[in-house]
Amino acid sequence: MADIKMKPVFYILFTFIATVSYGQISETDSDKADLLIDNFQNHVDSTNQLTNGAKIFYISDTLFRGMILTLKNGDKIELDLRYKDNFRGYTELGADFENYVLVKHRGDGSGNPEELRVINKKTGKDKWLGNYPFYIDKENEIGVYEAYTDLSSNIVVHDFSTDETETYPTPDTKCICCECFEITQFDNESFTIKFNDPEDKGTELKVKRKK
Repeated sequence: MADIKMKPVFYILFTFIATVSYGQISETDSDKADLLIDNFQNHVDSTNQLTNGAKIFYISDTLFRGMILTLKNGDKIELDLRYKDNFRGYTELGADFENYVLVKHRGDGSGNPEELRVINKKTGKDKWLGNYPFYIDKENEIGVYEAYTDLSSNIVVHDFSTDETETYPTPDTKCICCECFEITQFDNESFTIKFNDPEDKGTELKVKRKK
């Protein structure tokens, strides 16, 4: 495998926090928000039919707007709920795979990265895995993203068709937030990752995949 240095330990770990709220609802309005969620099918603006029986509902009333994911097993999952005049950050459908929904979240603030939330369509299990993938192979259901640990981060190759992952040290780069990496070549044997090194020079590293 190519020689890849670990990034410094001053990584901003807020990207790993799964408790970020994208639509701050006041305590005064919490009952109204709950009522909208409980009766969301009466407030549907549009829908997006996904594979394997899943569906996204875009909803709103006079006070709120939001996104609800429903699964074939009957689970109802709130993806986003916010005041109608709140345009700080966003929530979007990322990728629709056979057994998983990839959701893209960005919080309030220009320096925040897009975070990856993954929901299992069969079980409803909900996980936050790191930054949203900077490379997605929709045909083979593979995503490549940056995931954080307590001291640093890793590049993760995630096969969502099998839920198997491969991890590699994150290349040393001056970038600490968004759009740091690009995949220029990817196959079963290796991948090539492009980034700006600490001297701000464009660098490409070819990495042999772990098989």
